Amino acid sequence: MIPCKNPQHPDGTSKFTMVLVQDKPTEEVWACKACMDINRVYSIQVKTKRKYQQHVRGELRKQGRLPSRPQTAPMPKFYK
Repeated sequence: MIPCKNPQHPDGTSKFTMVLVQDKPTEEVWACKACMDINRVYSIQVKTKRKYQQHVRGELRKQGRLPSRPQTAPMPKFYK
């Protein structure tokens, strides 16, 4: 199960109320039932399937395009 990460999730309800809404070949779409029932707002999460992630990483590795370390974000520039 996937926990709901919505900061406005209703108090007193379990965060593990995510329901599978749509199943695609490369991803799964989950929605929180408690958020919809009480807040009248969908809390949606889209998760990429692990097999697809492994396939993409394997293809990049074969092409030599897989980075050896995670890319770091550049420092923000502050203007006066």
